[in-house]
Amino acid sequence: MIPLVSTINALNSATAFLFAGYLYTRTRTQYSASASYFTFFFLCYGVMWALYSAPGIMTASPYGAAIFHSLGDVMLFITSIVGVRISFFAFEKSLQKNIWTVLFLSAGIVYAILRYKYFAPHLVIQSGQYTYWQPNIPQWLVAIPGSVAAVASFVFMTVFFILGRRAGGDPGVYYRSMHFVVGMGCILAAAVLFFIVSIASPTLAVTSSLLSVIGLLIMLRGVLVYRTS
Repeated sequence: MIPLVSTINALNSATAFLFAGYLYTRTRTQYSASASYFTFFFLCYGVMWALYSAPGIMTASPYGAAIFHSLGDVMLFITSIVGVRISFFAFEKSLQKNIWTVLFLSAGIVYAILRYKYFAPHLVIQSGQYTYWQPNIPQWLVAIPGSVAAVASFVFMTVFFILGRRAGGDPGVYYRSMHFVVGMGCILAAAVLFFIVSIASPTLAVTSSLLSVIGLLIMLRGVLVYRTS
Protein backbone atom coordinates (compact mmCIF):
# COMPACT_ATOMS: atom_id res chain seq x y z
CA MET A 1 0.00 0.00 0.00
CA ILE A 2 1.23 3.47 -0.91
CA PRO A 3 1.17 6.16 1.84
CA LEU A 4 0.09 8.83 -0.64
CA VAL A 5 -0.65 11.62 1.82
CA SER A 6 2.58 11.07 3.72
CA THR A 7 4.57 11.07 0.49
CA ILE A 8 3.01 14.37 -0.57
CA ASN A 9 3.67 15.83 2.88
CA ALA A 10 7.32 14.78 2.55
CA LEU A 11 7.50 16.57 -0.81
CA ASN A 12 6.13 19.76 0.75
CA SER A 13 8.65 19.47 3.57
CA ALA A 14 11.61 18.94 1.23
CA THR A 15 10.55 21.92 -0.90
CA ALA A 16 10.29 24.20 2.13
CA PHE A 17 13.73 23.12 3.39
CA LEU A 18 15.21 23.64 -0.08
CA PHE A 19 13.78 27.16 -0.31
CA ALA A 20 14.93 27.99 3.22
CA GLY A 21 18.46 26.90 2.37
CA TYR A 22 18.41 28.82 -0.90
CA LEU A 23 17.13 31.99 0.78
CA TYR A 24 19.74 31.72 3.53
CA THR A 25 22.52 31.24 0.96
CA ARG A 26 21.38 34.21 -1.12
CA THR A 27 21.09 36.62 1.82
CA ARG A 28 23.74 35.54 4.36
CA THR A 29 26.37 38.02 3.11
CA GLN A 30 23.99 40.97 3.53
CA TYR A 31 21.79 40.81 6.62
CA SER A 32 18.09 41.34 6.04
CA ALA A 33 15.58 41.09 8.88
CA SER A 34 12.74 40.26 6.51
CA ALA A 35 14.78 37.57 4.74
CA SER A 36 15.70 36.05 8.11
CA TYR A 37 12.05 35.97 9.12
CA PHE A 38 11.05 34.24 5.90
CA THR A 39 13.92 31.76 6.18
CA PHE A 40 12.63 30.81 9.62
CA PHE A 41 9.07 30.62 8.26
CA PHE A 42 10.15 28.18 5.53
CA LEU A 43 12.04 26.10 8.11
CA CYS A 44 9.01 25.88 10.40
CA TYR A 45 6.81 25.03 7.43
CA GLY A 46 9.23 22.27 6.45
CA VAL A 47 9.39 20.78 9.96
CA MET A 48 5.59 20.83 10.17
CA TRP A 49 5.15 18.83 6.96
CA ALA A 50 8.01 16.49 7.90
CA LEU A 51 6.11 15.57 11.07
CA TYR A 52 2.87 15.15 9.12
CA SER A 53 4.69 12.84 6.68
CA ALA A 54 5.74 10.37 9.41
CA PRO A 55 2.83 7.85 9.10
CA GLY A 56 3.82 5.19 6.62
CA ILE A 57 7.33 6.59 6.19
CA MET A 58 8.83 6.87 9.69
CA THR A 59 6.24 4.79 11.55
CA ALA A 60 3.50 2.30 10.77
CA SER A 61 2.08 2.40 14.29
CA PRO A 62 -1.30 4.13 14.79
CA TYR A 63 0.02 5.41 18.12
CA GLY A 64 3.20 6.71 16.50
CA ALA A 65 1.13 8.37 13.77
CA ALA A 66 -0.96 10.14 16.41
CA ILE A 67 2.15 11.38 18.21
CA PHE A 68 3.78 12.71 15.06
CA HIS A 69 0.53 14.32 13.94
CA SER A 70 0.17 16.03 17.31
CA LEU A 71 3.72 17.39 17.05
CA GLY A 72 2.89 18.55 13.52
CA ASP A 73 -0.07 20.47 14.90
CA VAL A 74 2.22 22.15 17.42
CA MET A 75 4.48 23.22 14.56
CA LEU A 76 1.42 24.52 12.71
CA PHE A 77 0.74 26.89 15.63
CA ILE A 78 4.39 27.98 15.63
CA THR A 79 4.38 28.52 11.86
CA SER A 80 1.19 30.57 12.16
CA ILE A 81 2.78 32.75 14.83
CA VAL A 82 5.86 33.31 12.67
CA GLY A 83 3.68 34.27 9.69
CA VAL A 84 1.70 36.81 11.69
CA ARG A 85 4.86 38.27 13.21
CA ILE A 86 6.32 38.69 9.71
CA SER A 87 3.30 40.68 8.56
CA PHE A 88 3.23 43.04 11.53
CA PHE A 89 7.02 43.39 11.46
CA ALA A 90 6.63 44.72 7.92
CA PHE A 91 3.71 46.88 9.08
CA GLU A 92 5.84 48.19 11.99
CA LYS A 93 3.09 47.41 14.50
CA SER A 94 4.77 45.84 17.52
CA LEU A 95 1.68 45.91 19.75
CA GLN A 96 -0.51 44.05 17.25
CA LYS A 97 2.31 41.60 16.58
CA ASN A 98 2.57 40.77 20.28
CA ILE A 99 -1.20 40.55 20.75
CA TRP A 100 -1.60 38.01 17.93
CA THR A 101 1.41 36.09 19.22
CA VAL A 102 -0.13 35.77 22.68
CA LEU A 103 -3.52 34.78 21.24
CA PHE A 104 -2.10 32.04 19.02
CA LEU A 105 0.31 30.86 21.71
CA SER A 106 -2.58 30.59 24.20
CA ALA A 107 -4.66 28.70 21.63
CA GLY A 108 -1.73 26.35 21.05
CA ILE A 109 -1.34 25.62 24.77
CA VAL A 110 -5.07 24.95 25.16
CA TYR A 111 -5.01 22.70 22.10
CA ALA A 112 -2.00 20.74 23.41
CA ILE A 113 -3.81 20.11 26.70
CA LEU A 114 -7.00 18.99 24.93
CA ARG A 115 -5.02 16.87 22.48
CA TYR A 116 -3.40 15.08 25.40
CA LYS A 117 -6.76 14.60 27.09
CA TYR A 118 -8.37 13.09 23.99
CA PHE A 119 -5.30 11.25 22.76
CA ALA A 120 -6.10 8.15 20.72
CA PRO A 121 -4.29 6.14 18.04
CA HIS A 122 -4.96 7.16 14.44
CA LEU A 123 -7.41 5.25 12.28
CA VAL A 124 -5.82 3.43 9.34
CA ILE A 125 -7.87 3.75 6.16
CA GLN A 126 -7.32 1.68 3.02
CA SER A 127 -8.60 3.14 -0.25
CA GLY A 128 -7.61 1.08 -3.24
CA GLN A 129 -3.83 0.98 -3.36
CA TYR A 130 -3.45 3.93 -1.00
CA THR A 131 -3.21 4.08 2.79
CA TYR A 132 -4.28 7.03 4.92
CA TRP A 133 -4.01 7.80 8.63
CA GLN A 134 -6.88 9.79 10.14
CA PRO A 135 -7.00 11.42 13.61
CA ASN A 136 -9.37 9.62 15.96
CA ILE A 137 -10.41 12.66 17.99
CA PRO A 138 -13.52 14.89 18.10
CA GLN A 139 -14.05 16.94 14.94
CA TRP A 140 -14.21 20.21 16.87
CA LEU A 141 -10.72 19.46 18.16
CA VAL A 142 -9.46 18.61 14.68
CA ALA A 143 -10.76 21.98 13.47
CA ILE A 144 -8.77 24.10 15.96
CA PRO A 145 -5.31 24.03 14.28
CA GLY A 146 -6.81 24.58 10.84
CA SER A 147 -8.88 27.49 12.10
CA VAL A 148 -5.85 29.15 13.66
CA ALA A 149 -3.84 28.66 10.46
CA ALA A 150 -6.69 30.12 8.39
CA VAL A 151 -6.94 33.20 10.62
CA ALA A 152 -3.16 33.67 10.51
CA SER A 153 -3.21 33.39 6.70
CA PHE A 154 -5.99 35.97 6.36
CA VAL A 155 -4.19 38.36 8.73
CA PHE A 156 -0.97 37.90 6.76
CA MET A 157 -2.67 38.53 3.41
CA THR A 158 -4.69 41.49 4.69
CA VAL A 159 -1.67 43.26 6.18
CA PHE A 160 0.46 42.85 3.07
CA PHE A 161 -2.44 43.85 0.82
CA ILE A 162 -2.79 47.09 2.81
CA LEU A 163 0.97 47.65 2.66
CA GLY A 164 0.90 47.15 -1.08
CA ARG A 165 -1.98 49.58 -1.55
CA ARG A 166 -0.22 52.18 0.60
CA ALA A 167 3.05 51.82 -1.31
CA GLY A 168 2.08 54.62 -3.67
CA GLY A 169 4.98 55.35 -5.96
CA ASP A 170 7.20 52.53 -4.71
CA PRO A 171 6.66 49.63 -7.14
CA GLY A 172 9.15 47.44 -5.26
CA VAL A 173 7.09 47.48 -2.07
CA TYR A 174 3.87 47.03 -4.02
CA TYR A 175 4.96 44.01 -6.04
CA ARG A 176 6.70 42.40 -3.08
CA SER A 177 3.56 42.73 -0.97
CA MET A 178 1.38 41.30 -3.75
CA HIS A 179 3.76 38.37 -4.10
CA PHE A 180 3.28 37.61 -0.41
CA VAL A 181 -0.51 37.93 -0.69
CA VAL A 182 -0.76 35.63 -3.70
CA GLY A 183 1.79 33.17 -2.29
CA MET A 184 -0.02 32.84 1.02
CA GLY A 185 -3.32 32.56 -0.86
CA CYS A 186 -1.94 29.56 -2.77
CA ILE A 187 -0.75 27.96 0.47
CA LEU A 188 -4.15 28.53 2.09
CA ALA A 189 -5.96 27.06 -0.94
CA ALA A 190 -3.60 24.07 -0.85
CA ALA A 191 -4.34 23.48 2.83
CA VAL A 192 -8.11 23.64 2.32
CA LEU A 193 -7.91 21.31 -0.66
CA PHE A 194 -5.61 18.91 1.15
CA PHE A 195 -7.34 18.63 4.51
CA ILE A 196 -10.93 18.68 3.24
CA VAL A 197 -11.10 16.83 -0.06
CA SER A 198 -7.74 15.26 -0.92
CA ILE A 199 -8.36 11.95 0.85
CA ALA A 200 -11.17 11.23 -1.58
CA SER A 201 -9.01 11.95 -4.63
CA PRO A 202 -5.30 11.28 -5.22
CA THR A 203 -5.41 13.84 -8.05
CA LEU A 204 -6.62 16.56 -5.69
CA ALA A 205 -3.97 15.56 -3.17
CA VAL A 206 -1.26 16.06 -5.78
CA THR A 207 -2.87 19.35 -6.88
CA SER A 208 -2.79 20.64 -3.31
CA SER A 209 0.92 19.83 -3.08
CA LEU A 210 1.62 21.69 -6.31
CA LEU A 211 -0.30 24.72 -5.00
CA SER A 212 1.79 24.64 -1.83
CA VAL A 213 5.03 24.56 -3.80
CA ILE A 214 3.83 27.36 -6.09
CA GLY A 215 2.85 29.47 -3.07
CA LEU A 216 6.27 29.05 -1.47
CA LEU A 217 7.99 29.85 -4.75
CA ILE A 218 5.98 33.06 -5.21
CA MET A 219 6.80 34.18 -1.68
CA LEU A 220 10.48 33.34 -2.19
CA ARG A 221 10.52 35.45 -5.35
CA GLY A 222 8.93 38.31 -3.43
CA VAL A 223 11.69 38.19 -0.81
CA LEU A 224 14.57 37.97 -3.28
CA VAL A 225 13.51 40.07 -6.25
CA TYR A 226 11.88 42.95 -4.40
CA ARG A 227 13.96 42.91 -1.21
CA THR A 228 14.61 46.39 0.06
CA SER A 229 15.70 45.82 3.64
